[in-house]
Amino acid sequence: MLRSQPGPGPLLQAALDPLVVIGTLAGALSFFGAEFNGACLILALLVFAMTFPGGLVKADARRGEHSGDLILDIVTGWLAVAVLLLMLGWATRTLDAFDQRAILAWLVATPFALIAAHRVRAGDHGDAEVQDPEPGVRLIRQTAFPGRRRAAAPR
Repeated sequence: MLRSQPGPGPLLQAALDPLVVIGTLAGALSFFGAEFNGACLILALLVFAMTFPGGLVKADARRGEHSGDLILDIVTGWLAVAVLLLMLGWATRTLDAFDQRAILAWLVATPFALIAAHRVRAGDHGDAEVQDPEPGVRLIRQTAFPGRRRAAAPR
């Protein structure tokens, strides 16, 4: 038993990638009318194992510091997972167990779904508004030097 159980926020963050990837798989299969059979269940379990602790995105990109870093992490991480899965399917000769159209759609759509999910989680909705990058520094300056006011940056 862990001394400190993780709260719902860290659990959601850890489960976001596998939930989105498996949800996209189910959506692609449904779109093409393919059934979620035993092979798809095994694929979903493999994907879950490969992505569970939120492994597609590094911690600094997860905090929403750089949108480009987030996109690069997701695309490269998903590319690595996809190549490994395709190699595994080829080596075990199980690629024919899946609807090829659904798998191709899943492989292409998943990075877009992951980027959208991470942006929604981070609160980035594409607005052009610039956020204060260091609110803690601003608070310290205000409390340490209460009489000193800094000029607001022009908009």
